[in-house]
Amino acid sequence: SWDYWAQRVNVSNGALLGSNLQLTTTGNVYNYGGVAYDSNANRYLVVYDGGASPPYGQLVSNTGTLVGSAFTIGAGTATGWGAAVCYDSSKHEFLVSYSGLQTASNYSIRVSQAGVPIGIAVSNTGAWEFIGTGNWPPRPVYNSVNDEYLIHWHNSYATILDRRYKSAITLTS
Repeated sequence: SWDYWAQRVNVSNGALLGSNLQLTTTGNVYNYGGVAYDSNANRYLVVYDGGASPPYGQLVSNTGTLVGSAFTIGAGTATGWGAAVCYDSSKHEFLVSYSGLQTASNYSIRVSQAGVPIGIAVSNTGAWEFIGTGNWPPRPVYNSVNDEYLIHWHNSYATILDRRYKSAITLTS
């Protein structure tokens, strides 16, 4: 099936720890996903897309067990695929970024430590939504020195784009 699995690995010797953990059981995961570690809560957020549905998130404990149920990220026109995630260590939140379904937009939304989307998804792409053959999945990182996110993607196979946000997701120029 098209599902996501996780496996803990010992960092010092590469030995597998415990058994495989099945994160999804729907069989409709498309192809992209990501994971970020929350050092404050000592657990992970795994994000993935569901094909023609919104991206999803699943919290996973540091011991490799599911924490709660999977939850939906994005809604309405702000749904999509190619999800990626980073962790904001200053505000103890995640940022999830993903591509719009049949649009050329990319979106980002904050997610709390508890796995609850904060506010609404915002478009990263601006005027680039209408240029060329579209935008490809964005990849966010968090910069703790400047307390900001950098979201990176490419447009039409040729143009590399970056968007910077303060960690409150206020668009900066």
